[in-house]
Order: sequence, then C-alpha cells, then structure tokens
Amino acid sequence: MTALIKCNTTVPMKSKIFSTYSDNQSGVEVTFDINTNGILNVSASDKMTGKSNRIMITNDKGHLTKEEIKCMVSNTEKFKAEGEGAALHITTKNGLESYVYHLCNSITDEKVKDKFDADNKTLLETAVNEAISWLDNLQEASKEEYKKKQKELKGIAGPIMQKFYQSAGVKRSYF
Repeated sequence: MTALIKCNTTVPMKSKIFSTYSDNQSGVEVTFDINTNGILNVSASDKMTGKSNRIMITNDKGHLTKEEIKCMVSNTEKFKAEGEGAALHITTKNGLESYVYHLCNSITDEKVKDKFDADNKTLLETAVNEAISWLDNLQEASKEEYKKKQKELKGIAGPIMQKFYQSAGVKRSYF
C-alpha cells in the first residue's frame, strides 16, 4: 500500500500519479488541496480513460472538545490499568492450569505411572482431581485464590514429585 500523503507534507501539493501495482496499466493522478477554512479537496483523474472525480472533505462535524479528549485519555489510562490487572489474573490462572495439567500427565504417563508409590499416587490423583474440579466449578476466582490453590497443590505434589524424581535420579525444581 502506498502512502498518499507522507507526514509533514505541505498541502497544497503537486499532483501525484499512481498506477496499479502488478501491471502498471492504469495511471491515476491525485491532487490534494486544503483551503483556508480547513476543507480538503481531493481530485483524481484516470489517465487512461480521462474520467475524473472530486470530493470535498470538511471538518465541521464530530469535533471533540478539550474536555471530551481529556476524558478519553483518562478512560484510556483507566482501562489500561484494568487490562494489565486482567492479564495478570489470566496469567495466574493459566499457571495453575498448566501445573495441574503437568501433574495429571505425570501420573497418567504410561512410561512412569507405575513407578509412583501407590499411596502417594492416590494422594496426588485426589489432589489433581480436586484442583480440576475446583477450576471447573470456580470460573471467576481471584488472582489470590488461584495462587492459594496452586500453593496448596504444590504443598501436596511437591514432596511426592520430588521423591519420585529422586528415586529416578532426576533433579527437578518445578515442584
């Protein structure tokens, strides 16, 4: 796409000829002119057919007052803060879901599921299932609630997974 008027170009400007990009068949001459009342006149003529058109763009509708602009800027800053808070909330929720998913995969993986101590595996399955149920039933939890739930789950899963990885000879710090 070609810029018709580049930044800081003085208007009126000389005519500019544009053509179709792929085959340069049709040239269109475009002229921009602003009068003293702030009205933009744009004219274009097709060099091949001779057809031309003009449009007048006025600046008399939809003006924003300084107060309206100030209010819009204020709302933008407010919504930005709300958006950042929502992003942090979602990140926290995603962190818990990811942790639960990782644990679930660990205890159901065909290669390792039989290597867990039976009592620990049952305890871990119960904790994971409770966390999944909690996530499913509580769609609008706060960021703090998600953090608390993940901390609770880590309190149960951490020692079990650490023992599992130590018995396998692997050091993991995720749990």
